[in-house]
Parts: sequence; structure tokens; C-alpha cells
Amino acid sequence: MIEQPIVKASAQEIALGFEDRHFDVISALVKREAGISFSTGKSSLIFNRLARRLRTRGIANFDSYCRLLENDGAERAIVVEALTTNHTSFCREPHHFEFLEAELLPSLLDRARRGGRVRFWSAGCSSGEEPYTLALSIAKAAERLEPFNPTWFLDADVAILATDIASQMVETGRAGVYPADRVEPIDADLRKRWLVRDGAGYRFDDRLRAMITFRMLNLFHPWPMAGQFDVIICRNVMIYFGPEERLQLEQRFASALNPGGHLIIGHSERLAAETRDLFESRGQTIYQLKGAQA
Repeated sequence: MIEQPIVKASAQEIALGFEDRHFDVISALVKREAGISFSTGKSSLIFNRLARRLRTRGIANFDSYCRLLENDGAERAIVVEALTTNHTSFCREPHHFEFLEAELLPSLLDRARRGGRVRFWSAGCSSGEEPYTLALSIAKAAERLEPFNPTWFLDADVAILATDIASQMVETGRAGVYPADRVEPIDADLRKRWLVRDGAGYRFDDRLRAMITFRMLNLFHPWPMAGQFDVIICRNVMIYFGPEERLQLEQRFASALNPGGHLIIGHSERLAAETRDLFESRGQTIYQLKGAQA
């Protein structure tokens, strides 16, 4: 029998009384509230992200903090946000946007040009780079349809919903202001057309920002949206969920799509076996809901 190495607690962990039972309580809370699963190897991550919160609140130890969490819904929300991973960039996984521009946006925007409704959802949008990249793809495709009137889509019924569980990320996306080095992946011509200087960084054009509605949303809470979507993008989000939560979310995404709509997930994610029969593969981690074409 191979003995497991003993992981010694840090001086900080000892000072705040952080033990395995506190990890169990907090990881169970986050799984219950947001579907996020933490392995025991993430114990230090949980401690490091919450130790500052204890000091801010003047709480002496994790025993007291766990008791607080039992009855304080606002503090539970802060814990979930603190333990959410937010990593994104403009034009990330470019093959998805290339597929949209070549295969989907021409027909979707033609529908909008004829008075139809077109809806996109960036689920787990983090600080907004994904929905803004999508908006830029829409701008490019719209110009190809009407090169002499390239901004026509701004007056059409085309909209992007961008949601995230973290309030700070939602506010960053809503502001639409990013450091200069963050926007470098955006094509220079698109930057010139759709971004303006804002101090040391750049701000997205107000007209493009108006296409995107940023909202806080826990994906495992009731969804307030009434209409269906043509495209749902949920990339590098479900990797943090357990199998049951992933299956539940994939089935809900399927029910939120128009017939023939598309679901795009992250490069390391795969649909559950129970969900796969609902979709047809259209490319790397791109899936089309079976049924009549949208």
C-alpha cells in the first residue's frame, strides 16, 4: 500500500484554524449554489481566496466564518464569486468565430435584414471579451452583406445577452473599457472602427455596446429569458461542474435554443452521452440542435 504524502498546513492556515472540515463545508456550499466542484487538491485555493475575506470582516477563524455562512445569503454569494475562475481574452479559440462568420452569420443576418429576430447568448461571459468578439464578428459579416451600408445591423433586431455569476465581471463588461494590451488580438481595422481611446486603454463604441445586455445570472438558478436563442456560447465554464450539473445545463441549453440553433462549448469540453443525441456536430466543439433549420 502506497502511503499518501502528508500535506502540512501553512502558518496562515493554522492561525485561521483552516481544516479539512472547513474545506468540505465551503466546497459543498459552492457546489450547491453554483454547481462548481472542487477536488481536495484545491484546498489551498479555497483558503487563499477566502483568508483575505475573513480579515476584511474581522472574523477570527474559519469556524466562525462557516457559522456565518449558514445564515448569511449575501456572504454565501460573495464566497461563490470569490471562488469563480475568470480567465478570458479577445478572439479566444478563433475557429469558433471563423465558423460563425462563414457558416451562420450570413443567414442569421439576412433574416435580421428582412425584419426577423436574431439572438445570441454568451453564458459565463466573464469580463466581456467573448460577447464583444462576437459583436465584432457580427459587424464584419454585416458589412459583407451590405458593403455600402456597413452599420445597418445596428438598427436591426440583433442582440447579444451576456451573463456571468460574478458582479465585478459583469460591470467590467458593461463598461466596455479595456487596457491597450488586452485589445491587441483584435484586428487593427476593427479596432479603428469600433474602439475609441479611453485614457491608457480603449472603450468600445457606444453603438456596439448597445447590442449587448450584461446581466448577473447563476446558471443553476431560474432563467428569466422568455425567448429562444439562435446561438449559445458557453465556453470553458462546464469544466468546473460535476457530471450531473453538466448534463442538467446541457439539457437546459438545448431547450433554450431555436430548432436548428447552435451550442458552442470550450475546446476541452465534450457533451454528455445523454445530450449528444440532441445535437449534430458541426465542427470542433460546435453543435447544432436537431430539428428544422433556424
